[in-house]
Amino acid sequence: MIDRARILQTLALGGPLAVATGYPLHLVVDVIVTTLVFVVLAATMSIILAVRDVAGRARRRRARFDQLALWRTGVAVMGRVDRQLGEFEMPDTVDGILDSLFGRPLLGDNREPDTARFYAAYRAAHALWSDTAPTDTTAIQAFVDAARDAEQMWRRADDNARDKAQKGTVGEGHHLSHAEYRALRGARAMLALALDPDTEPAEAHLAERKARAILEELVQIPGRLDLHLTEAITAAHLHVPHVPKPSAAEGDRP
Repeated sequence: MIDRARILQTLALGGPLAVATGYPLHLVVDVIVTTLVFVVLAATMSIILAVRDVAGRARRRRARFDQLALWRTGVAVMGRVDRQLGEFEMPDTVDGILDSLFGRPLLGDNREPDTARFYAAYRAAHALWSDTAPTDTTAIQAFVDAARDAEQMWRRADDNARDKAQKGTVGEGHHLSHAEYRALRGARAMLALALDPDTEPAEAHLAERKARAILEELVQIPGRLDLHLTEAITAAHLHVPHVPKPSAAEGDRP
């Protein structure tokens, strides 16, 4: 605190300042005191503003950190959905291919309501997914919510497809007759034979054609899975001439 009395005493002892200015000593003191007050206030305000600026930057950094953490949550969810969808459409084992075709075929049939709902939710989430996280928290939350919805719809569609496959139900609610069920079992065995590298190429090719004829009557195979099946059989028998059927893999995805 500025001690006006002390300043007055000091100036009274000094004397020359008052004489030099030609003003009464108490007026000189008032001017000095006022000046010092303004200097102190200015310095104080500068410190306050600097502290506020530092605090503001820290808050913005924390807010962005929270945004990025939330965005990564959505990305992780979509990563799981993409991986599981990839395992259905492009499985890397023979058992995986057979499971997709016979264990849950309705997962690739857009006529199935649960499957249609999954693909709608999946497309909606991908539409909100960008290479970099937005700066708007609302937009980030919308993406995370859409990703979680897609994952939930995936689980529902996958469970539904497996359950109906167990019950012998295929596209549009058709329930397999005993003859159709036996035909599908035969098609599964023939594709397993076609995918076996130890099978003679001619026999493998014939088995594939017979299996496909049965599948085309009873099961809707999504384009990517269809193409993957062709490539897997070709890879198992590289010396067998095989021309893939035209397939709009992306377009066939519901």
